[in-house]
Amino acid sequence: MIENAEIIIEGNSIEYDSINVLGSESDKILKEYFAEDQILSSKWNVLKLEYDKYVESNDTINRKKIALKLNKIQQVDRIELLKRYVSENSTSTVGALLPAFCTIENSLTEKDYKEIYNTFSENIKQTDYGQRIFKKFERTEE
Repeated sequence: MIENAEIIIEGNSIEYDSINVLGSESDKILKEYFAEDQILSSKWNVLKLEYDKYVESNDTINRKKIALKLNKIQQVDRIELLKRYVSENSTSTVGALLPAFCTIENSLTEKDYKEIYNTFSENIKQTDYGQRIFKKFERTEE
């Protein structure tokens, strides 16, 4: 995203992870979101290994307990995190950009997209990003 701010980019073109952007509010917000989401994703990955172990050993009681935790992380915690970041940034383009860059797009329902869209300011609803979110649920309401 292009922002009206002094932006410093450090790093090299060979190692993408070496690139550091300073001065961009959008970059800061995206990195904060992804860092928090990564914590939840890491918890999910650890639990998934445990779940697979219970599946392999036919331990249905513990498998079901872990499945509930896995579902909560994926279908509640990560979605709530996304919605919080969108809400906190509902008047800027980055708020509408987050759902496009998140890694849980397949977990979001039409209801989630509608809720996210309704969080946006009127200006953001009119942007291309806002309209992409709108199209995720509007066909079902016609």
